[in-house]
Amino acid sequence: ELIGAAVNEARILLSRSTGFLKYSAVRSFIIKHEDPWDQLKQIVEHFQLKNQFNPFSRCIVCNGHLEKVPKQSILHLLEQNTIDYFSEFWRCPDCNRVYWKGSHYERMLKITEAIMS
Repeated sequence: ELIGAAVNEARILLSRSTGFLKYSAVRSFIIKHEDPWDQLKQIVEHFQLKNQFNPFSRCIVCNGHLEKVPKQSILHLLEQNTIDYFSEFWRCPDCNRVYWKGSHYERMLKITEAIMS
């Protein structure tokens, strides 16, 4: 099923399994590392993706493009602590998930910077 999807959709199959290398119809890339952040760094380096990074621009649920929205327009979707402590918000127009620079933001920013360096 994975091979069929990769061929039909002209995608690169990322895997830790070398078994996919025997299928010449499929473009595959073997990931060496077990740690997810090392895997991501390996992929970014191999495919030269550093200048294509645009962190916090896509929805982690559906991959839609995030749009900045006024706080007032989404108050009904937020919990009181979020309303009290945050002022900038983004929403995915595809699935309506709301994002803000919460406690996870700084951690993800450091990870992104580490991958980019």
